[in-house]
Amino acid sequence: VQQHLQAAELKLASLSLVGQSISDLNNLLKLPHLRGGFGEATLERLLSDFLPLSSFELQYSIVPNSTERVDAIVRLA
Repeated sequence: VQQHLQAAELKLASLSLVGQSISDLNNLLKLPHLRGGFGEATLERLLSDFLPLSSFELQYSIVPNSTERVDAIVRLA
């Protein structure tokens, strides 16, 4: 019984660390610029995992000489 209790305590401590990490990530993502950067990095990773590099472009300016940009475009045939 004592061994099972010790194992349960270790698992609980591990779970507590995971919970704290999730809480820390949640606090980071509350800041808009960090959340935006995280979203853009995730988008880039997803596009590069599923599409050839030549079929998408990041931070694309739709209107020439404009400062406005979209996060990504996907080129279709």
